[in-house]
Amino acid sequence: MVTPEIAKKILEDQNKANRKICKEDVQRYVADMRSGDFIGGTAISFFEDGSLADGQHRLTAVVESGVSVLFVFILNVSRSAKLVLNLGRKQQGWHNVQMTLGADQIYGGNVKNVCGSISYIYYFERGSTVISPSQLMK
Repeated sequence: MVTPEIAKKILEDQNKANRKICKEDVQRYVADMRSGDFIGGTAISFFEDGSLADGQHRLTAVVESGVSVLFVFILNVSRSAKLVLNLGRKQQGWHNVQMTLGADQIYGGNVKNVCGSISYIYYFERGSTVISPSQLMK
């Protein structure tokens, strides 16, 4: 069982390279947790270095709701697995770069702008508007 205190400690100590919190997603989880409608037993995963790979919104909701929730912990997830995990909220390619590299800033600009530029170049070179997260990382 993950208590609000445990969730807070994980977020403070192990949440090193995730997307910014989406307040709407957290509030949806908070409402479900408080009403008893949240389905527990979902996985919270951690990278090989112990940092949080998946679950920051649910853990944040545990803290904000004050409700303890049962989660399964998955340990030693490789960083490359982050590229293909389905995490509920739609991920953009730049989210994957940010989380995989653990960096908010690259090449003197922000990750979102750099990845947008790469996608633009990819479009002109390949004639495709679709670039997968794996291709973006190359």
